[in-house]
Amino acid sequence: MKNKREQQQQHQQQQQQHQQQQQQHEQQQQQHQQQQQQQEKHQQQHHHQQHQHQQQQQPQHHHHHHHHQQQHHHHHHHHQQQHHQQQQQQQHQQQQQQQHHQHHQQQQDRLPPFHRDRDRRDREREEREREREREREGREKGERRERERREREEREKGEKIGR
Repeated sequence: MKNKREQQQQHQQQQQQHQQQQQQHEQQQQQHQQQQQQQEKHQQQHHHQQHQHQQQQQPQHHHHHHHHQQQHHHHHHHHQQQHHQQQQQQQHQQQQQQQHHQHHQQQQDRLPPFHRDRDRRDREREEREREREREREGREKGERRERERREREEREKGEKIGR
């Protein structure tokens, strides 16, 4: 008899879990909408955006907590759940990346065309300067390495002669 009762419990828990997962799904959608609104409002305020993200994640954490208590004795479910959590976090990251990307494009489109060209020219100049810097560093490193190698050889030769 005991066995049967446990099976029933398990069944109920599965249903509850299912409902909660649906809720989570709704949360994901809401999250998506909120992020889009944020984009319009705080376009230039990157810092602000990140701040809001963290607040959005809290309700979900709360949710998961609730969940863990329910399923303490079923390891199998537990596992399923963690998987679900991971998916959510991945989705969250992807949304952040998209946001940064859009952020850029929108800012550029707002500039008049000649500005955009100037921007591109500036960027190209910066990149060229950076290349040159890197080359110079590389050369200096190479020269230093060469010098060290020569000094080491001199030392080794000196030791041989001294012996």
